[in-house]
Amino acid sequence: MAAGALVCLPSACWTPSGELGGVEESGGPSEDTDDFGDTTGPGLGGSEEGIPTDGMEADVCEELGLDFDVGPSAPRLLTRVQYANTVRDLFGVPDEGPWADPDIEPWTRVDRAGLFDAMVPTAQFETGYQALATEVAQTIEPAAVLPCPLDTPDPQGCAETFVTEVGSMVWRRSLTPEEITALLVYFEDQALEEGTRAVVAAMLSMPEFYQLREQGTPSAEDPEVLVLDDHSLATRLSYFLWNSTPDGPLIARADAGGLNDPMALADEATRMLADPKAAQTVGEMYVQWTNTRRLDTLTKDAPEFDAALGSAMETELRLLAADIVLGSGDGRLASLLQSPHTFVNSGLSALYDADVLSTDDPPGATTFVRAELDPDHRGGLLSLPGVMARHSRPDRVGLSHRGIMVYESWLGLAFPPPPPDTDPIGPPMDVDRYEYINEINSEASCAGCHVPLEDAQVMFDNYDEIGRWQTEIDGVPVQNEGSLDGLSGTVTAAGRAELAEQLLLLRETWQTVAANHLSFAVRREMTDEDACTVEQLTTQLEQTDGDLPDLMVDLVTSDAFARVRPE
Repeated sequence: MAAGALVCLPSACWTPSGELGGVEESGGPSEDTDDFGDTTGPGLGGSEEGIPTDGMEADVCEELGLDFDVGPSAPRLLTRVQYANTVRDLFGVPDEGPWADPDIEPWTRVDRAGLFDAMVPTAQFETGYQALATEVAQTIEPAAVLPCPLDTPDPQGCAETFVTEVGSMVWRRSLTPEEITALLVYFEDQALEEGTRAVVAAMLSMPEFYQLREQGTPSAEDPEVLVLDDHSLATRLSYFLWNSTPDGPLIARADAGGLNDPMALADEATRMLADPKAAQTVGEMYVQWTNTRRLDTLTKDAPEFDAALGSAMETELRLLAADIVLGSGDGRLASLLQSPHTFVNSGLSALYDADVLSTDDPPGATTFVRAELDPDHRGGLLSLPGVMARHSRPDRVGLSHRGIMVYESWLGLAFPPPPPDTDPIGPPMDVDRYEYINEINSEASCAGCHVPLEDAQVMFDNYDEIGRWQTEIDGVPVQNEGSLDGLSGTVTAAGRAELAEQLLLLRETWQTVAANHLSFAVRREMTDEDACTVEQLTTQLEQTDGDLPDLMVDLVTSDAFARVRPE
């Protein structure tokens, strides 16, 4: 092999992800990692009280010899997106502000739950949340949030109403008389306007706001598992579907004790999925799933690529995922992987060039319009420029990046990191790419990992380092015939279109989609204990021909959604 090439790993290196411990970054290598990457995949893994099982868990799990269980959950705090959405929905605070800045505390370190953001409590984080509380409070307009005019003749009564009603929304539960009394102190000896900002800062600086409350009563089957109370269920439901706080109707239903019924949860989930906030959350989920956030910070050698184009790529993915799942699309998994339409601004339209067959209207620099794409070249999330740009090197397509992305994000199969003495690899510009790949794959110590990875990688070789269509790489004609070696079998394909078709034939694709939805919903990694629930959701997804909105409703009415095993 060429000098400086990878010191390879033993053969047969990929495995089912299984239990995922810790909170490590995942989701595929960025543009400045080595060509092998060092990520971990998302994995797969009856009741007398609370939400009863509908029998699906017992039937499916009994056939497979699985026991119903739930994996462990650590305490969680609001993520950056959840925090910004929550203060927006509570007080009309604009999306732009310190609370949305990824480069300040507590957002500078983000934990991970599988592919998705999660925040676990630390003293450093709590200090950051308290600082943000003051920033938000200074931004609000008291006249817009108070239940009375600022010159009311009864400021004490107004303050008490505000604390009682708004406090229940901020803390996502009814306040106790003692809590109301303690918060009213902030109104003493100052005008109603100043008191409002002071009490908002106080409410937002407390764990009751920034910690996602998951409390309940011990399960009869396992005292270490809690059956969530109504307010905890409302919180879990809202942050799954809206990435934001429960609204008034949901809080009212929780106050009335009406969420411990699967039909009630299904009703609320259906109502909430029709809200535009759900579409925003779907876009956010798939941006995290595909590791395509902050594409404006990517470094690419291509002169066409800049921060504005990177940002547009991220917006494109958000809009497309939301449209297919909850918009004009049919909500099917197959459409998510195959639909040949997207949303472009002028920069993306220029990048796509002849692949854009038509648009609704001429796009602008900040105006995105629906575009129909050449189905021979484009279709679904896997061919989006943002996904291709994230999973490549700055100067070229590279090796392994896109193969790792498919295996880990869509098949739930993990690859270990390369040895510490591994050098970044990739064929020099004057070396035939495919001869180089064959050389790597012929090495016994490399083949176990690189054969499956490169066989998947080459199916994306028609897209360059920023996602443009190409037919050659460094003067060598693209060879896009490859395969996926899954647990349920091996499939072969030539290019992205056939790959999408073949992915849908592998059951682990469906399992991983179900597992990733569950992971996003409860913001924890899937473990072996979750195998029964993942299997149940997979079966339901298959029965609906891949209906993703139905999957989300099935998820929130499952036994596992109403239960938590505190760490």
